[in-house]
Amino acid sequence: MKVYLVGGAVRDMIMGVKSKDYDYVIVGASPADISQLQKDGFKQVGADFPVFLDPINGHEYALARTERKVGPGYSGFECQTENVTLEQDLQRRDLTMNAIAWDARKSEYVDPYGGQEDIKNKIIRHVSAAFAEDPVRVLRVARFAARYGFHVHESTNALMQQMVKNGEVNNLQRERVMQEIVKCVDEGSDPVTFVKVLTRCGAWQVLFPEIPAPNKEHQALIKSATTMCATVNTMSYFTAALFSVLSAEEIEKIQARMVFPKQYFRFASTAAKSHKILGTFNKLKADQVVSFFDEHSIQNKGGEGFLMELNNFAYCAGDVTRAMDDYILHMYDLYSSVDAATLIEEAKEAGEPLVGRAIRDKLYEIRVQKIKEVIG
Repeated sequence: MKVYLVGGAVRDMIMGVKSKDYDYVIVGASPADISQLQKDGFKQVGADFPVFLDPINGHEYALARTERKVGPGYSGFECQTENVTLEQDLQRRDLTMNAIAWDARKSEYVDPYGGQEDIKNKIIRHVSAAFAEDPVRVLRVARFAARYGFHVHESTNALMQQMVKNGEVNNLQRERVMQEIVKCVDEGSDPVTFVKVLTRCGAWQVLFPEIPAPNKEHQALIKSATTMCATVNTMSYFTAALFSVLSAEEIEKIQARMVFPKQYFRFASTAAKSHKILGTFNKLKADQVVSFFDEHSIQNKGGEGFLMELNNFAYCAGDVTRAMDDYILHMYDLYSSVDAATLIEEAKEAGEPLVGRAIRDKLYEIRVQKIKEVIG
């Protein structure tokens, strides 16, 4: 049998980028070869297209295979592993940049589909018409374009448009959509390019019909939010930027359908709803200031730290100056200086215990008065 390094590791090698994952393809393996792999400790993890994990470093070794579409979505494939050549295995891959193998024995690339030339020219191009059989590839094209700044070839974009028209994108599971978006943002890629590529082929309109194709102003906010974010995960800022053009009802509708992970959604939904209000915070009356902190449950979501992140997003959006930032934090100091536990204890000692709604009403009253003494 022969073993070749394939996929992203080869692409990264050509581009001079350090790779994290190393995948290998095995060509011409006999039953005896496979048996020996298992005796050497390689663990088989796939039944339909056997994949073996190296017991030392966890690298994947997969038998060369071809695939045939037998059902909808990206899981509806039937695989064949007998008498499959390296060229046939590479042909089933999504993009020419990912369809290159490295032959370590000869110290040379095996590149039957022009992947090296496309990398040189910064072009993302599909290998064959079989690209259209897996809707996840639409997301991967957008992610690669965002990561490397490559241009999607017209023929590939046309094929992606056809996939959208054929309803393949409708078969994408929301978990997989989220996974590709999170990868894009966490990799430090350009999320604006990611959205543009999906918009150009029509996939964005299918996945997020509530969010219009970002105009220049919206694109600028997405760019700013994902490059200037502080301690909150970048994905939270990206999501907040996406949601910033939506109403509260539209945000809830998207969440009900797509289910953004909670660790992103809590911050993003609050930031999207509040960033413009924060920009005019010094014009709010005392009761409005207290109502804002109550409505958005700032104390329960992390208090001052959470509020600082909201201010930072509003700053990215151009709504809050650093001077306003200090003012907002000062108002929150006044608000949080009155706490329920102390209030309850003091009322009990005075012989006028507070329970239920009376606690909330009294808290509100005292906080409003405390802030009014400062801002009038």
